[in-house]
Amino acid sequence: MKKLEQNFGVLRVGLLASLVFLLAGCQLAHSDWAWAREESDSFIGFFITMGHEGHSAVSAVADPATGRLYAERTGMHSFEFPGVEGIPFFIAAVPAGAWVEGPVLGDGLVTIGEAGPGIVSEGMHVHVKDGGTSHSVAGRLYVAPQLMGQLFSFHRIFITPDFEVYLGSGGHSVTRHHESDWEWEGRIHTFRMEESQTRTENGVSHTTSTEIELAIHMMFAPEGIVVVQMDAENRVLARTAFLPGEVPEAFSPVPDAAYIIVETQRAAHVVNPVIRALYGPSDEAFAVFHLLDNGVLDRRFVQLLW
Repeated sequence: MKKLEQNFGVLRVGLLASLVFLLAGCQLAHSDWAWAREESDSFIGFFITMGHEGHSAVSAVADPATGRLYAERTGMHSFEFPGVEGIPFFIAAVPAGAWVEGPVLGDGLVTIGEAGPGIVSEGMHVHVKDGGTSHSVAGRLYVAPQLMGQLFSFHRIFITPDFEVYLGSGGHSVTRHHESDWEWEGRIHTFRMEESQTRTENGVSHTTSTEIELAIHMMFAPEGIVVVQMDAENRVLARTAFLPGEVPEAFSPVPDAAYIIVETQRAAHVVNPVIRALYGPSDEAFAVFHLLDNGVLDRRFVQLLW
């Protein structure tokens, strides 16, 4: 069961909504946004499931009367959608002190958001100004070739004015069937949604807009990570090999190391079977990817203790 951390926000809404799909050559398998949603509820992001079973799982456990699957609160800042495995990607602003503590923006708001395992965030932004609040988030979901032919379903996450979070039972789904799509690394699909809504209170209008963009990228999975330590004369001091999922949270170079080279080793038949990156004393960390059980590649950072 996937936990959704800090997935609550409030964007009080009005009447205008728009959808923009950038399909990037993908095959549309299913699209259904027909389930009920109150005008006062706000779109804040996506919950991505994979496989036909993932697409149907939300409908199977959702309330048949409303088509919704409500999140269950498991802690002060954590929720989960019972009975469904997936990856959250969302952004929202909530009134300071309502549910969370954090830096207060203009108009007394706190920004919250999450890019789940396998998603590399390219920036989350909230802009508050007179007459409106805008939220935007973009990211990349890295997947391995074994997910070729899998169904990717984007279920919208909403929040009510009472801070209840839920998924709708419908969704937008895409899949790729052609083997040629998986011969090269890079983007295979981009999904984007933008929604703008306006409310008027005491003659004053306030517009809230939310824009979410997620690109699915194929990546060959690492088979090994090697850290090579070099001295100032470019001589090798030490080589340390790790399995991708066993790289420690921190790495301490030897005292005489002037820089390190991190080698990402992949299958011999792929383009660029070894990728190298150089890091020096001014670098605080290096990034590594490892393959998760669901076929996505998760990135994490390893602290450098010079």
